[in-house]
Amino acid sequence: MDKINRNFADLEKWDEFSLSQQMGNIGAEVSRVIRFKNTPRAKSSFDKALELIDLTVQSLVVKKRFPAVSEMLAHRELLCNYFYKDDTSVTTPDRLEKYYISFYTG
Repeated sequence: MDKINRNFADLEKWDEFSLSQQMGNIGAEVSRVIRFKNTPRAKSSFDKALELIDLTVQSLVVKKRFPAVSEMLAHRELLCNYFYKDDTSVTTPDRLEKYYISFYTG
């Protein structure tokens, strides 16, 4: 299956989850990024988190939920700054986890 068709199939499957379930899954990957910082496993979880965020953004665009798109893209940027720049001036690992924990415990 070529990449475009695979991405569409992934989006269809991902879209079956509620936004809260999607956020919970993203949060689980973010938690792994934090827990395994500076290891190959962290990079793998980081890549997966970005992939899930991108699928969520695509889903939200289709549903025309543009304020939520903006929030997701802002979180993507925070995660990238944390992972690549080790920038904790705007967010910290604790804040990232606290944000996402509400989605996978509620």
